[in-house]
Amino acid sequence: MVDKEEGGIHSNLRTLLELVRKLAATEKRARQVRSAVQDVLNNDEDMAAMYLSDKQAGKPHPVEDHQDVEYLLEAYYKASDAVVQEAASLMGTIQQTEESIQSILDVRRNQIMVLEAKIEILMLGMAAATLVAGWYGMNVVNYFEESSMAFGVLVASCLVAIMFLSRYGFRQLRAIQKMHL
Repeated sequence: MVDKEEGGIHSNLRTLLELVRKLAATEKRARQVRSAVQDVLNNDEDMAAMYLSDKQAGKPHPVEDHQDVEYLLEAYYKASDAVVQEAASLMGTIQQTEESIQSILDVRRNQIMVLEAKIEILMLGMAAATLVAGWYGMNVVNYFEESSMAFGVLVASCLVAIMFLSRYGFRQLRAIQKMHL
């Protein structure tokens, strides 16, 4: 179940990356088109030269009479500007989404680190008990073996040591977490 979910997430992220690249290319081309149309709109001679039927007939079109071409180019300019604005808006939305996902991942990473710290604290407590078991398991004569209560006392003292070390470690971890908050 988790593998299918992770595969779906990776697939969606790859698709998103591909779409972001296409969107960036579309935005770049739309900016170039908008810039080219703006350059033509700023030059009256270029707009007058766009009357191709007059040009083919051999009589140049008057420079000051280019209203039809100007209207047409302004419509293209507005259309390309709308594409640029929409693409920029989408890129901004995608960037905000990326930042949101990054924040979520940072929180999850911190939660994992806290969990790892808790596990390590518990393992430290268990290490103390293991140390005691190692000392008494080395076949050293200490005259504690003949006592009927020795095993119970040893287990109880190891459990108390585990609890003490774990509680101390958890308090230290909480103090560290409060300092960072």
